[in-house]
Amino acid sequence: MKRLITFSLFISLILTNALCQTQLTAYERNDFFRLGFRIGMNSSVRTVDSWSSECLNVCGWRNGFTFGVIGDLNVADYFTIQPGLFFESRSNSYTLIESIPCADANANYSTLYTQAGIFNSRVFNMPLQFITFTDITRNVRWDFEAGPYLSFTLGSKLDKNYHTISVIPNSEEKPTITTPIPDQKEYPIFTQSPAVFDWGIKFGTALRFSKNYYLGIHYMAGCLPVWEEEDFNGQRKNYGGRNKSWLFTFGYEIN
Repeated sequence: MKRLITFSLFISLILTNALCQTQLTAYERNDFFRLGFRIGMNSSVRTVDSWSSECLNVCGWRNGFTFGVIGDLNVADYFTIQPGLFFESRSNSYTLIESIPCADANANYSTLYTQAGIFNSRVFNMPLQFITFTDITRNVRWDFEAGPYLSFTLGSKLDKNYHTISVIPNSEEKPTITTPIPDQKEYPIFTQSPAVFDWGIKFGTALRFSKNYYLGIHYMAGCLPVWEEEDFNGQRKNYGGRNKSWLFTFGYEIN
């Protein structure tokens, strides 16, 4: 709901500015179509919803890169429709901790299972931006951009490290810490694959210099659960979560 409200407010800003814009700029109607290229970096996270599991989870943002191509359809002196196609490398860190009581009723301890690692993915994004703008000077334009996007995951890798900590309550004994050898799956709290498809809202702002150069910042908010359901000990589990990403891009446009 918050995403939809934010998106609606941003679209209202774009439409209001478009209706109120009266001055002509360096971007005349005879530039109906312009081809542009974008390159930059992103900071992203693929979250795990805490309500989807009884374990504690912490997800951290990590950086990646992005590049793509866009086409500006300047339908009016003050309004542009911009489809695009982008390839992105995304990454985020995660830590999951789950406490499991001992199955023996006479045993006075429980075990903490910890899984930590880095999740990497490669995605194609297809945004459709609705853009209006205002002039700062004749050669500097300030854009306001918002619109939906489709996203397809091309591949992913989940790096995992497992640790086991046995805890004995009300005891002077020290906890026993066990680190499995590499690739040993002692207790995989999290093994899910990412969902292939996502859609969401992309909005942001940008400056254009001398018609050809572009500098932009955008936020992308995914709207679908990002993990596929899996069968875990006879039960279907889904960790929910959302895709979130900040984009920082530099661009060049062909007249």
